[in-house]
Amino acid sequence: MPYVPTRLSVKSAFPDFGEDLPAVEGFKDSSWDKEPCPSLTKYDGEGMPLLKLWVDFREAERRLFPSASRYCLVDMARFPQTELIASTDDWDAITLEIDKRR
Repeated sequence: MPYVPTRLSVKSAFPDFGEDLPAVEGFKDSSWDKEPCPSLTKYDGEGMPLLKLWVDFREAERRLFPSASRYCLVDMARFPQTELIASTDDWDAITLEIDKRR
């Protein structure tokens, strides 16, 4: 099983994030302070990641890379090989991509 930090939450990893992560059915808060922004992950029945959604700061100037999109959805099913599904500021586009994979 992969290493998973014991304290995964936006509140502990990013106390200055300033908002709750969006609720996405089947996804768990996987925010870790060693990553650039908070995240949500969908796991399979054995605890392996299937999809990861990074949710960056609303204000672009607070992002590690200010020109980056707010949302980034990645297919993690063949980790360590990953595939970018979507990178956008449009929440509706992200939910559409997630719904395609249910």
